[in-house]
Amino acid sequence: MRSIRVLALLAAALSFAPRARAQDKPADSVKAVTVTANLGLAIASGNTSVTTLTAGDQLTWKTGAWKFTQLFGYIYGKNDSVETANQLLFGVRADYALSSRWALYGGVRYDRNPFAGFDARWGENVGAIWNALTAPHDKLDLEAGLGYTQQKNTDGSNDDFPNGRGAIVYRHSWQEKTYFQESAEALPDLKHSDNLRVNSLAEIVAPVSAAIGMRLAWLVQYDETPQPGFKTTDQTLTAGLQFSF
Repeated sequence: MRSIRVLALLAAALSFAPRARAQDKPADSVKAVTVTANLGLAIASGNTSVTTLTAGDQLTWKTGAWKFTQLFGYIYGKNDSVETANQLLFGVRADYALSSRWALYGGVRYDRNPFAGFDARWGENVGAIWNALTAPHDKLDLEAGLGYTQQKNTDGSNDDFPNGRGAIVYRHSWQEKTYFQESAEALPDLKHSDNLRVNSLAEIVAPVSAAIGMRLAWLVQYDETPQPGFKTTDQTLTAGLQFSF
């Protein structure tokens, strides 16, 4: 199976990391775990009954040169008694720092969004990270890599293809827990040049207490070649709470 070959590539890439990292500096044995969860809910009643729920979490565990991340996200919408959104994502990723500026990454992600034309989408990606900017209030990471996508569509068809990946993560912090962050990735289909996907998430977070913050997020998902009958772009604007532990 192609996905197994991709995961084997990930294992091989990460197996070289300890030797490259050992020439830089010894790994820190201190472990650190952080958890961030967000929740947004909108309910309207009267002439129109609308319910929209968004939820998600990010768990990060750092140990030495390694960083492991787990992601979860859910969007649900209903207008009167008609379901209008039911989107789920789950992902895991491992990063290995080669130096203060360079790292390797590899991960697997699962998406489900029948309102965009697919019941299941698996993506495995491996690549490198360059910490392009580190300043007191600004940080910029650039990522590049390769992967493989397996998609099961709502019409019963399947799309499997190798993909490239380019991404940026920019964060500006006014204070420790008051920040703006933009995460964007482009996933070109290496088999069909007219099939490009782009995901963008912009967030603004401001704390109301030590562990709770207000969060405003704008998610944009673009598919250049969607399934027949579906649009190219989905946008979700949410406001809610963020919990940090």
